[in-house]
Amino acid sequence: MGLGTYLVDPGKKSFALVHRTQPWYQAYMEALFEHDTFRISSAVNTAVEKIGQRQRELLVGPRTALERR
Repeated sequence: MGLGTYLVDPGKKSFALVHRTQPWYQAYMEALFEHDTFRISSAVNTAVEKIGQRQRELLVGPRTALERR
C-alpha cells in the first residue's frame, strides 16, 4: 500500500486505512472478486463509476495532501 492509503488522525496519533471506508473501495473489491461471469461487467462498471465520482469529489472538495497522492 502506498503512502496515500494512510491518513493520520492528529488527535489520536494513529493511522487509519481511510480508503477502505470509501464506497469506491467496496465496489472495487466486489468487482475484483466477482466470480459470476454474467455479473463481472456490471460490477466493473459500477466500480469505475464510483472511482470516477470520488476523483471528481477530490477536485472540488476538501482533501488532505496524503489523499491527493
